[in-house]
Amino acid sequence: MTIPDKMKAMVLTGPGTWELQEVDVPVPGRGQVLCRIDAVAICGSDPEIIHGGLPGIWPPSYPFIAGHEWAGTVAAVGPDVLDVEVGDRVAGEAHKGCGYCSNCLKGRYTLCLNYGKPETGHRHYGLRPRGRMPNIMFTTVNALQRFRNRYPLLKQQCVILLALLCMDWSWRKSFRGALWQ
Repeated sequence: MTIPDKMKAMVLTGPGTWELQEVDVPVPGRGQVLCRIDAVAICGSDPEIIHGGLPGIWPPSYPFIAGHEWAGTVAAVGPDVLDVEVGDRVAGEAHKGCGYCSNCLKGRYTLCLNYGKPETGHRHYGLRPRGRMPNIMFTTVNALQRFRNRYPLLKQQCVILLALLCMDWSWRKSFRGALWQ
């Protein structure tokens, strides 16, 4: 896939106000991948975010690109990415924990003790960093789930499946051998 310099994104410009805008395509950094977004799900928190129900928190400011449940295809990989390749079908999780607090070490990265502190490595995509409603976005490799190509899932099914699995860490753990690699 040729990576353009600009892309289209749905940008939240104020409470209840969206615009289709042209924005810069991010360059994946160390441990990050660039993905073409193929499908986005609407989370239960999205209507409140869109209508301005959490001012100053989510989004932290305007303009803002929302969205945090998605499926797509890897378009480029940054340095130090070893287990994901261009062309892989993936779905992304909203959270990437810091990786070293006691909750992250127990696999409870959605309860990261460094939540909201990007300097520690914590990310909550669609809350502080750019969300998933552009047509190309970046994410950290450890916030991805790669789908095995032998399962003929539609992209929309991948998003729905990911949303269900993210509800409970034990579900994701128990399905890992069957669906994920």
